[in-house]
Amino acid sequence: MGEICSFQRISKKTLYKYFKDKDDLVKSCMSFELQRTEKEVKDIMSKGLNAIDESFEISRFVIDNVADLHPAMFFELENYYPEAFKLYEEHQNKSIRSSIYDNLEKGIKEGYYRADLNIDIVVSIYLTILYNLLSAKMINTKSFSFREIYRELFIYHTHGISSPKGLEYLQQKLISND
Repeated sequence: MGEICSFQRISKKTLYKYFKDKDDLVKSCMSFELQRTEKEVKDIMSKGLNAIDESFEISRFVIDNVADLHPAMFFELENYYPEAFKLYEEHQNKSIRSSIYDNLEKGIKEGYYRADLNIDIVVSIYLTILYNLLSAKMINTKSFSFREIYRELFIYHTHGISSPKGLEYLQQKLISND
């Protein structure tokens, strides 16, 4: 708290006027960031893009906003700030799950994703991989950057759910983005 006050050039009394303790500050910051993230994803989803382009845009947003996070952050949140971590888990189980689910439904309707997908299973698999990636429980992040890993996850996921039409579009998209 002292470092924050020093950095912001405010007194501890001023900081404690707005936050009762460090837990409250961390929880408030987490809540603010999750609301901002949810708004950005909703804005992307309201652009009228096809499902693959929408997923690309959301992936770019995730990479730009998460790439510099230290993997230990999730461990520390889970162990030292359980209320803030609970907010993150609730966000993942509601907002992120919902946006992935909506994108899959949209892609199936557009013919870009396979019609035989079990959406609930695909969403659960993707969220599990994403959670493990963010918490660095799965991949050696010392050998690869988050950007590299997430890009491969995105391609792997999109390739696995795409119809022939979607695969063709994905290949064109990848070539034009390289």
